[in-house]
Amino acid sequence: MAKEGVASEPVFLASMPKGRFSEIRVAAVTFMGEDNIDVRVWEEPKGAPGPYAPKKQGFQFSRGKLPALIEALQRAQEAISGTNKRRKA
Repeated sequence: MAKEGVASEPVFLASMPKGRFSEIRVAAVTFMGEDNIDVRVWEEPKGAPGPYAPKKQGFQFSRGKLPALIEALQRAQEAISGTNKRRKA
C-alpha cells in the first residue's frame, strides 16, 4: 500500500497511440488510500530515444466514477457515429 499522500506504482491496463512520439495510457493507481483510474499522455523524450515519461496532460478519478465516464464515452461514440453516417449520406 502506498504511503499517505503518495501514489502507488501504476498498474497499466491499456495504451493507444496519440501521435508519432506519444501515447495515451490508462492505469489503476492508489492515491491517498483511494483506488483511482489515471488516463495520461506519455511521451518519448525529445532528442534521444528512451523510455516514455508521463506528462501533465491527463486526469485521475476515483473508480466509483468509472461507470459514468464509460456512459459518457459511449454517448460520445454514438454521437460521432451518427455524425459520420450523416456526412456519408
